[in-house]
Amino acid sequence: MYIKRKKQDTSLNKRKRLVLYTIYKRQLTSVAEIYTVVPLFAIFHAQVNSSSFKG
Repeated sequence: MYIKRKKQDTSLNKRKRLVLYTIYKRQLTSVAEIYTVVPLFAIFHAQVNSSSFKG
């Protein structure tokens, strides 16, 4: 009975860890997306502005 309970606890901890890891990974990917998208957007914006100034 005690061993069974301990096994359940470990599985619960594993699940909790997995959820935390997925959340952490998702946050990391979102941060990476922000850091890649923002400079690209800034570059694109600058190109559009420079082209409009040239025209």
